[in-house]
Amino acid sequence: MKSRPDVDFWSLTESYEGGWHLQTYFLCLSKKVLNSGALKYIFNGGELNNPQISESSDVELTKILSAAGFKGMAFIPYSELNPNLEQSNANNPVRFLWDRLIEQFDFPFVKKELLLDNPENIQNTDKVFALIQQCSSYPIENIKQSISDYLFLHDSQKTFPNKISVLCHLYYPGSVYYFLTRISAVKSPQTQFIFNLSSFLYYNEFFCEMLMKHFPGSVVLYTPNQGRDIGGKLAAFDALLKSGIPSDYSLVIHDKLSPHSPTGIAWRNKLLKMIDPDVLPKVFRTFNEDKKAGIITTRELIKNEFDPSTKTFMCTSNPNLWNYIEKYNLTTSDYNFAAGTIFWIRTEVARNFFLSHPPLSIRKELEKGNSLDFFKGTNTHAWERLFSFIVHAQGFKTIGI
Repeated sequence: MKSRPDVDFWSLTESYEGGWHLQTYFLCLSKKVLNSGALKYIFNGGELNNPQISESSDVELTKILSAAGFKGMAFIPYSELNPNLEQSNANNPVRFLWDRLIEQFDFPFVKKELLLDNPENIQNTDKVFALIQQCSSYPIENIKQSISDYLFLHDSQKTFPNKISVLCHLYYPGSVYYFLTRISAVKSPQTQFIFNLSSFLYYNEFFCEMLMKHFPGSVVLYTPNQGRDIGGKLAAFDALLKSGIPSDYSLVIHDKLSPHSPTGIAWRNKLLKMIDPDVLPKVFRTFNEDKKAGIITTRELIKNEFDPSTKTFMCTSNPNLWNYIEKYNLTTSDYNFAAGTIFWIRTEVARNFFLSHPPLSIRKELEKGNSLDFFKGTNTHAWERLFSFIVHAQGFKTIGI
């Protein structure tokens, strides 16, 4: 870049999100730019101090310097990273093309947010350690320590009024550390965690080290992918029953992502409201004050697909549902259910059902692999509804908060 005297300011990468700009995590400015009125304008009360554009300050800086006649360019142009992609569809390269940057350009950075939060649900981040070791001499122990520090940062022990169990299915490696920080909200001396892991996570030595380090005393299971998260949760229910762990209320949860859906992240965030620290007191208060509260979930995600005029569930899993309702003799007129299968349940109600219907036997009936219900119903998706129906058949109700 020093051999290009015509370039006044440059960065390692460029992005087209929000308009073309040089990314300022690594930015070089020539002396001419440093002494310019444009730069003084930017930092002495200019555009960047407008709170309305704080999220797009990279874009504004590039725009102002370019308008002042300065030439900017990226050391790694986007066209070299992804030559077949139109600029209008170009995504932030340090997020979406992180692996190409390291593998093809000896890139010295990996975005911390990519591993810890992964807001764009990028699902190849499990390759980070291997790729860094393959392409550089950088000590990955530094990154591992950073992950551990991040988990400790979100670790806050609380005291709850009741004994609780957390039945958690973890499948996606790309968002797992973010998810652990969220469920840290329910850590307490009264909490017992039961984790059911995908094979990738179960055999990931570093992840299991982090899990046991930050959730000591947890029960950790591994089951093959059968019944998706429902199958994993049934295995956790089985462990809860067989272990005799005392529990008043159970949190049934998984790392909801729905990568097949463009609204998967928004859907997950709504479901995870059930473990927001400011919502938890209301959960326990509702259970304690309303003895008919069987399931508690996010209010806006309570659904009802039953058409009483035709006695049909308006979903592809209608025949599967009726098969189960008759099989278990579930008598109820309340067909509301907690969509998304993240909810709190009164443990006694679940225990009453599963003592008669062993969870692992139910699990055997669920579909293997990544079964979807877009065109054909599945037992797996029928069970998303059944948890609530089982509660209602015992005289309890599903409540939204």
